[in-house]
Amino acid sequence: MSGMVTIQAQPLTPQAFAPFGTYVDLLHAGFENGQEVMQSSFFPDLMPLTVAQPTSVSMGRVCSCRKIIPFLERHPGTAEVRLPLDGSVVIYAAPQQSLETFDPSTLRAFIVPRGTMIELAPGVVHGRQFTVDQPVVHMLFLCRHGTCANDVELRRLGSELEIEIDTEKGR
Repeated sequence: MSGMVTIQAQPLTPQAFAPFGTYVDLLHAGFENGQEVMQSSFFPDLMPLTVAQPTSVSMGRVCSCRKIIPFLERHPGTAEVRLPLDGSVVIYAAPQQSLETFDPSTLRAFIVPRGTMIELAPGVVHGRQFTVDQPVVHMLFLCRHGTCANDVELRRLGSELEIEIDTEKGR
């Protein structure tokens, strides 16, 4: 396949995101029908994580740019948790598959609101994230310690396959 492929970012929903992992909206725990139930509360055990021990915390800084996917990656043995701290981001994901024979038609993009923690299942194809409507967004990542050195497969995309994400209709 060559040329430009455009994928439409969609809102994050449990059903649409299920093939890639799970998520929880941390900023709206304790709300029912949009109304705050309790103030100054603690909400334990909102989402079980499958990230292995020992776990490392990493930070990322995402700057606004054209939403062209530069690379694909996967962690065959490790889940990855992502949390946009101060703005919404768009991520991309595809079901487990070889990066050498990657099928672009399986790729989906999701808008992840600020404060929504997602966990990508082991082996899910993914990559960087993009800002939605802010110049900079800070990200928190959780992975098994050493994942970036010991459990990562990477494929850089070039002119033979350019994939752009459109976020206009998904908002």
